[in-house]
Amino acid sequence: MTETYMGSQVTSNGSIGIANALTGGTMWSFVNGSLVNVGHYGQVYVAFNYNPSAPFNTGSVGYDMTTVLHELGHVYSDLYGPDSTKIVNDTDSNNNPIAALSASNDSLVNANCPPPGH
Repeated sequence: MTETYMGSQVTSNGSIGIANALTGGTMWSFVNGSLVNVGHYGQVYVAFNYNPSAPFNTGSVGYDMTTVLHELGHVYSDLYGPDSTKIVNDTDSNNNPIAALSASNDSLVNANCPPPGH
């Protein structure tokens, strides 16, 4: 897991805003202490937005918990296949968020792991 600065973009609810995090496959890995392109997707990254205006940084602990568990569901899907989690891919082929699927993923997390004060 890492952090990155993400400015305004289309968010999971379909409006222009600031995203909390993104998850994806990567071909980069540390090999003997050096970052190397290993030529295949064998790793997954999660980047949490450190932009002070991002909801991840301004929301409640419960909201942040939902975001972390939502993203970890994508990690499982990327590493072990879509049948390994009930969290579904919530982006289109151009990696744009699909609001209804992202909201459904959040609802699934909240139904199974109710966050305090959310």
